[in-house]
Amino acid sequence: MSKAEDRTHNVLLSVTAVLGGNAVQEFQFKQQGSTFHADPEQALEFFHLLAIAVTGAHAGGMVMRSVSADGAEENVYGWAIRAGCGDPRPLNRAEVFNAYCTDAEGEPIAPEPGVGYKDAPVIHI
Repeated sequence: MSKAEDRTHNVLLSVTAVLGGNAVQEFQFKQQGSTFHADPEQALEFFHLLAIAVTGAHAGGMVMRSVSADGAEENVYGWAIRAGCGDPRPLNRAEVFNAYCTDAEGEPIAPEPGVGYKDAPVIHI
C-alpha cells in the first residue's frame, strides 16, 4: 500500500476487558486516490475505541481487509495491541495467515481463495 489507489478498507478492532467485557468496533472507508470517504459516526465510534486501546491498559487486535476497486485484489493486514504498550505491533504475513486460518479451538482452517495475507505497516498512534 505504498501508493494511493482506489480501494475499500474494512478495519475491525477488538479490545479486551472494556467495561467488564470485550469491545469490538468496525470501520469501513473508501479510498479514492488520496481522498477518503467514511461515515462520520462510525469513524467516531471506531476511533473512540482505538483511543481506549492505545492507552496501554487493554490488550486486543486490529485487522484490515483491503479490496481493490475492481475487486481483483484482496489483502489482509493485522496488528496486535498489548497491554502496557501504546502502539499497535504490526503482524507479519505468517502471523496474519495463522490468525485468519485458525478457528476458535486452535484448529487450522483453509485460507480464503484469492486473499493475500500481508505484512502490516508500522503505525504510530
